[in-house]
Amino acid sequence: MASKSRLMMVASSLVVGGLALAGCAGQPGAAAVVDGRPISEGYLAEAGAEFAPYSGSPLSPADMLTALIQAPVVVQVGSEHGVGVSTQEAVDRLDSVSETSQIATDGEYADGTVQLVQMILTYDALQNSPDSQAISEEVTARIADTDVEINPRYGQWDPKGTIVPVTPEWLIDSTPAAG
Repeated sequence: MASKSRLMMVASSLVVGGLALAGCAGQPGAAAVVDGRPISEGYLAEAGAEFAPYSGSPLSPADMLTALIQAPVVVQVGSEHGVGVSTQEAVDRLDSVSETSQIATDGEYADGTVQLVQMILTYDALQNSPDSQAISEEVTARIADTDVEINPRYGQWDPKGTIVPVTPEWLIDSTPAAG
């Protein structure tokens, strides 16, 4: 009987631990929650896989997630300063790059991919603005004010607008002490 109750305790602690991990980003299956809007693991993976041929080298999941968190802010600020980039302009750019770089596509792109291209095109336009420094500071301030909760598997959100890797406390540092 003792082994059966011990087994039940282990099983219940695994269930509780699993639920805790699943809810780390505020919503099960979320890579992040940004101002109450989830960015799902699937959305992140799809954008990462589709964007890789366009970027020249794949971004790490944390870098891709950082870009997906920042993109709406950059696009919105750009739009407010007269350099907005539409979804159609981003799709047209993807089509153009696909054609010249011979990237196979059916002309349909994941929302995350389109949003990343909108952000890149907006950044390009902002760099050419005479107010680029002030606009850049506004983007940075808005990103810092964004409520971001990251799934711990990607790291920890830094209000400066990046994801910082975190080593869990339960991992033991195996590097020899300097002596």
